[in-house]
Amino acid sequence: MPSEGDDAAWTPPELRFDLLYLRMDDAWRGGASALALDVPLSDADSVCLSYQLAMLGTDPIEGDTHADDLLRWQRSTVDYKRRLFGYTRHASFDLAVNAGFEIDTFNAPGEGPPLDLTVRFSPHLGVELALWEAEAFGLILHAGKSVPLNLSGVSADITDLSATFRLDISNGLSIHAGYRVYLVRLKVYGERYVHEHGRDELDETLAGPFLGIDLRF
Repeated sequence: MPSEGDDAAWTPPELRFDLLYLRMDDAWRGGASALALDVPLSDADSVCLSYQLAMLGTDPIEGDTHADDLLRWQRSTVDYKRRLFGYTRHASFDLAVNAGFEIDTFNAPGEGPPLDLTVRFSPHLGVELALWEAEAFGLILHAGKSVPLNLSGVSADITDLSATFRLDISNGLSIHAGYRVYLVRLKVYGERYVHEHGRDELDETLAGPFLGIDLRF
């Protein structure tokens, strides 16, 4: 992070990679991977891109689950991030907000919950709070919310909550671990742009631990 009072220095670009284990009820569980890129536009603004792929099966532990038997969820986001406070070398408190849009697609097996395969577009809002101890170790709290809009005959209402412990190994490398919760509610409508008479397809909680690395360059 830049030193305090150095207005010419920017927060460096950061690439983050996560591995997650998610569980939905007792039946669906499995792995997910996520990649996120934070590209600064100024000393306080960034564009953030992310992609996540989750593949949940009914019995992935036995190792005989085929690809056609998996519940697949792909999630892509594009956000504008504004750093409101902190994000300097010795700051003990960071605060940022973000806004953008996300794209979600779901593909379920025959025995799983019947889900429409249409792409779901949603505006996306978020807030990030970080508390740092001894400069290099911190707790990062994140909350995100997609606003359910029926732009394609379906909608996604997803709340994303996470708590992350992060350790900075060097100026260019950090490791982190934490726990993430997704509150997922999917709806399908008879036509586009209406907001009434929607039918619930899925109303579940996905949750589990994750670990990953952060690379700055």
